Amino acid sequence: KLRGIAIGAALTAGSIGALFTGAPLNYLLDQVPSWQVSFGIIASFGAIIWLLALVYLPCQKKDKKPEKVSEVSIWEKLHKIIKSKPIMIYAIIAIALYAPLSVMGDLWGTSFLMKKFALNRGEASSSLMNIYVGLAIGSIVLPYFAEKYQILNKIILFSVIILLALFIVLIYSPNLNQIHLFSLIILIAFFCGAETLCFNAALRYTDSHSS
Repeated sequence: KLRGIAIGAALTAGSIGALFTGAPLNYLLDQVPSWQVSFGIIASFGAIIWLLALVYLPCQKKDKKPEKVSEVSIWEKLHKIIKSKPIMIYAIIAIALYAPLSVMGDLWGTSFLMKKFALNRGEASSSLMNIYVGLAIGSIVLPYFAEKYQILNKIILFSVIILLALFIVLIYSPNLNQIHLFSLIILIAFFCGAETLCFNAALRYTDSHSS
């Protein structure tokens, strides 16, 4: 029952990590003349976290050796999943919901905001950081209501429709002030959190061996 919320919580944790890492990294890039040094400092903190995890996380107990699964059975299971129309439909929808985040956050989002709304690079980057705020919230809230009221497909469809409307506003709106732009980006990321629902929905069409 809580599988969708658990999937969303994992994505929320990653979004919070990106949100809290982005600000220090931007600060270092402004203060330190070399970007290599900035990334080295961030990497050193990552190494410390890795060492702490290595020392304090408990080791998994060794169980009996699991039975080896033949390559034929793996390919058969994969073929079965690919042949499932509902799973493939949910996979396509999940990609469509993830693509806006990838494009805006990793590719041309900063350049788009700078050109369309006459922002400098710092302002555009700060605006895009709200992606992680919206995604962190949406990845928990949407699965919660989907599980509670058993309306998973309805929320996915509603999110797709809302996203289309929000992107129309973002692309064709002649001008947006900073508050409206922040709110719009948060809403876009919030409804992109519906991608977690696609994973949960697809799992309903798998068995314990192929999931």
